[in-house]
Amino acid sequence: MGAVTPRPTRALTLHQPWATLITAGPKNVENRGWALRSGGFPQVLAIHAGQTEATLSGEIAEIADQLWPRWRRQAPRGAFVGAIEVVACVEFDAGAGGRLEGNPWAFGPICWLRGRHWILERPIPHRGAMSAWNIPPDVADAIAAGLIEVP
Repeated sequence: MGAVTPRPTRALTLHQPWATLITAGPKNVENRGWALRSGGFPQVLAIHAGQTEATLSGEIAEIADQLWPRWRRQAPRGAFVGAIEVVACVEFDAGAGGRLEGNPWAFGPICWLRGRHWILERPIPHRGAMSAWNIPPDVADAIAAGLIEVP
């Protein structure tokens, strides 16, 4: 029996390519100035790709361009693209020598650690919002119906 597909009730809007890289790719940390508090862990959040493109530089720009050379033209915007399981929120400490050392995606100040992750079969157009926001029940149903777990 396979794992149960989640039905996220909250969402987080991210710039591209972050939205796609955290749902479909190697980005296993989301950096925020605040920690998720309600609901305990793990928490499943739908990931919404905002209309704006992230400004990338250095090693991260190189990684994004190597993984997905055409992301600037192909990345969905203004739509849900998948979901992630947040397994913990931890403070980043560059000198800690812990599990985040050497992770190019982690820079904090608070690192949301991703567990399981899912892509949507087709992006679902929707308006985004700031912070972690509640998804209308009909949209949550549509997201749950289209999620495909990424191995």
